Amino acid sequence: MSAIWGAISLEKDVEKRKKRIEELKAVMKQPYEECRIDRFEEKSFDNGFFACGIQYFNKRARNEELPFYDKDNNTVFTADVVLNGREKLIKELKDAGCSLTSPETPDGELAFMAWREWGCDFTKHVIGLFAIAVYEKDKNEFYLFTDHTGCRCADYSICGNELYFSTLSSPIVNAMPKEYKGIDEQFLAGCESSMTAYMYVFPDRTPFKGVFHTVRGNYTRAEAAEDTFSFTSVEYYNPSMARDTTRTWPSDPKDPAYRDAFREVFSECIRDAIDTDGEVAATISSGLDSSSVATVAARLLQNERKKLHGYTSVPLKDFEFNNPGHDLPDESNGVKHIVAGYPNIEQEFCRCEGMSPFTEMDELVHMFEIPGKAFVNQVWIKYIVDSASKKGCKVLLNGQYGNFTISRGEMRKYFFQKLLGGNILEAKNQLAKFGEIHGVPRKLLFDGVIKEMKTEAKFRLGISKNYEVIFDKKLLKPELMNKYEIKNVLKKRFKYYGITDVETINRMYRNLGDINILQTQGLYDTKYSLYYGVLFRDPTKDIRLMELCASFPPEQYVYDGTERRLVREYLDDYLPEYERLQVMYKGRQSADKVTRLKSFGDNHKTLNLNSKVYDYLDKKNVTELMKEDINEINALDIVRVVSLSRFLEEYG
Repeated sequence: MSAIWGAISLEKDVEKRKKRIEELKAVMKQPYEECRIDRFEEKSFDNGFFACGIQYFNKRARNEELPFYDKDNNTVFTADVVLNGREKLIKELKDAGCSLTSPETPDGELAFMAWREWGCDFTKHVIGLFAIAVYEKDKNEFYLFTDHTGCRCADYSICGNELYFSTLSSPIVNAMPKEYKGIDEQFLAGCESSMTAYMYVFPDRTPFKGVFHTVRGNYTRAEAAEDTFSFTSVEYYNPSMARDTTRTWPSDPKDPAYRDAFREVFSECIRDAIDTDGEVAATISSGLDSSSVATVAARLLQNERKKLHGYTSVPLKDFEFNNPGHDLPDESNGVKHIVAGYPNIEQEFCRCEGMSPFTEMDELVHMFEIPGKAFVNQVWIKYIVDSASKKGCKVLLNGQYGNFTISRGEMRKYFFQKLLGGNILEAKNQLAKFGEIHGVPRKLLFDGVIKEMKTEAKFRLGISKNYEVIFDKKLLKPELMNKYEIKNVLKKRFKYYGITDVETINRMYRNLGDINILQTQGLYDTKYSLYYGVLFRDPTKDIRLMELCASFPPEQYVYDGTERRLVREYLDDYLPEYERLQVMYKGRQSADKVTRLKSFGDNHKTLNLNSKVYDYLDKKNVTELMKEDINEINALDIVRVVSLSRFLEEYG
């Protein structure tokens, strides 16, 4: 795994080009000197250079020779890559005539062999985490790939007769001529338009004008045209559409073939994820996703006589949760119960004393190069990554995409899948059985589904605009929302992925590839690994698991009154019964955010915001907001205003 960057120039004046390339080498490398890089490598050619900051996440990485410059074929290649399914790829390469492969061959070298053998179709053979850059000099064509689910990301830009690419944005901004630099208004408008943590209303944009972002399952192809480049983006894989309908499964939902297939693939994904010569860490909650990943990993590591470093975020000691309901702000009791069955899990409960988004703001904005909206959660994630790094961990496991794969399955959605598929009696019977098991009156259940149908109908007819509740109607300037037609963009996305529980089977599988979530996760995961030397690994979004889940019929997720069957029934020997089967309580992340913000680093009332904030946000409403005491309603808004100001201070 590596940071990658480089530049290509079409300047015809040889001396001028040489001088410029040397300048670019220096300014583009500089931001990476802050990162946890084990070795810097660089390859120059007559009209550019490719570079690599190699990180040693496994033994093979020590033997990586990146970038490659294949002078026989005039190909330049560099890669940020950790492969999954290496054995399968090695066999395919050998079958294709590439005999110089072995279990010790580094991942970058295998990826290059795959490119040489299959060209752009190498993505049908190479899986894992990657961002890969290729320059075919004879054709004057440049390619930039990101992996199938966007676990790694990279940016690119074309300025006149120069092309740049980089894992971090800053090297590109450093390289750009002054007249091309600026802030991308469209990205910031999209980022600030919703109340959610997700930023990519426009998935291929960045906060920097003229700097574009790779999209999951896509590659960018740039070709020289006279004295500049033109580029196109090609989607080679869409998790929402890549469903194998030819695979046949038994008609009985409880046939053991399902259990065996799920456990085999899930274990394989986790086995690849813990492939490291360092220690392994995992975030662990009392829910189903991260605990499933952690317990399966712990058992695999136990076979190697290795430990798993577990981390759980818990609230501050003086935090009082006044309205618990079914929310569980402190998950430590459940986690203790889970890890008790695994003597090789070394568990830490993280209160993150002295830390808040205010105290960590400068570092978070600098590291992520964005005005982030999820910095309330990033406080404890940053603490965990830092602690894991200090313990020698090179991999941090999580299950953040598990809601879309291993723990998906809600009764009401299943009811509509059956109903809309014409299985009316089955829909009714399954809903009734769920009610009997969980003590929910039939009338209450059926009233709920009727209400949901009315909401969906109103949304489809344009009568109801309840979906607009997520839009920021107070801070973002309305003219920016209108200028970039953000409501229409998001409405189309809601229609595609769904906004209610009225879900067809096809829509259920579409959700496997939610682009907004994957883009956001990929950015955070990539940049954490660069700065802390800890590789984020989420087996729940491994494409092997995603494709298995896409091939399963809906009954594998909900059946006979049991929701989230893949974990609750198929991992019954990994998780304790109560934590696996309970449906009453759900963990609430960062429940202590108000207490934390008030206790550590709060100067929001006296902070001089960067004046450029008001290019995007309404000055009157921001001013009023920043006079208020922090509370549950305004906390996230105050954090994102401070984040935007800090971003514009550093990068604007």
